[in-house]
Amino acid sequence: MKDWIGWFAALISILAFGSFGAPIKSPVVQQLQVDPLVFQSYKTFLCFVTSWPIFFFGGIPFSFTSWGIVSGFFWVPGGIATVYAIQSAGLAVSIGVGNSCIVLVSFIWGIFIFKEDIYSKIGACVAIIFMMAGIVGMSVYSAAKAPEYEECDDEEKEEVNDGENNSNNCSSNNDAVSVFGCKLKRRTLGIMAAVFNGTWGGSIMVPMHFSNTTTSGLGYVISFAIGASIVTLLCWMLVYLSGHPLPSLHIRQIWRHGCLSGLLWSIGNVGSMISVQYLGEGVGYSVIQAAMLVAGLWGIFFFREITQSLTIIKWFLSAALTVSGILLLSYEHEKA
Repeated sequence: MKDWIGWFAALISILAFGSFGAPIKSPVVQQLQVDPLVFQSYKTFLCFVTSWPIFFFGGIPFSFTSWGIVSGFFWVPGGIATVYAIQSAGLAVSIGVGNSCIVLVSFIWGIFIFKEDIYSKIGACVAIIFMMAGIVGMSVYSAAKAPEYEECDDEEKEEVNDGENNSNNCSSNNDAVSVFGCKLKRRTLGIMAAVFNGTWGGSIMVPMHFSNTTTSGLGYVISFAIGASIVTLLCWMLVYLSGHPLPSLHIRQIWRHGCLSGLLWSIGNVGSMISVQYLGEGVGYSVIQAAMLVAGLWGIFFFREITQSLTIIKWFLSAALTVSGILLLSYEHEKA
């Protein structure tokens, strides 16, 4: 029985997916107000680069499927939305809101559309409800105040403006954002972006189900990387054709942050493919959304997004509910 491979891959994916957003919260990235497309491009680049060692050293034959491009259309827009959400609403709440939507989308695909085997649909539904309730609770109790960009000190200004004219990057941030003539709080728009990522990006692994056996699991990594690169380039072309100035890559300032975030996401992506291959979409990809546990710990203990003891206790109670859902879902899969 090889289910342990899927569960181990899911664990690695949870740790990586829960941590990839941390570099986006670094002071340099926040002060530069890096365009979400730019940071997503770093993630795509690392996803592309890290896919080839699997081909050369992992004994996986090269095989490309156009379904990888379809996955790219799900991931890249969702990834851009995630970066914006983390910048605007905070790490823990953005990952939490997005992941709760992903759990629901993945479960619907896996159990009700692909008809993946489980012991009891009722038991699996209860497990998903536990997970979603826990993730929503963690999101609520890890809600950070809307980000404010304070005036930089001299040392920070030197780092931010190194080699580029970014004179406005250290000014205070306006909380209101105009969208189609409507004024929305930046935090509200960030949460909406997280919901978009969850509902749209939640189908990222679905195309892999339609590929053949040679392009599933680890064999899908290269197709996914190529597809994501194509979609990312299309996004840059759309920006150029729209007449808007192309955003700066800020290579000298944020290449470490961008590459680290991309590397962590790529590790999580490989783990998710293996998890889905062995556990199925409904179980494998749903369980991975427990990455919210890791993202919440980053938000609470490193970025200090919440400091009240009672709120932290409530967060851990919500986390316990999420873990209970994961254990129940694993039980339903083991009995299949």
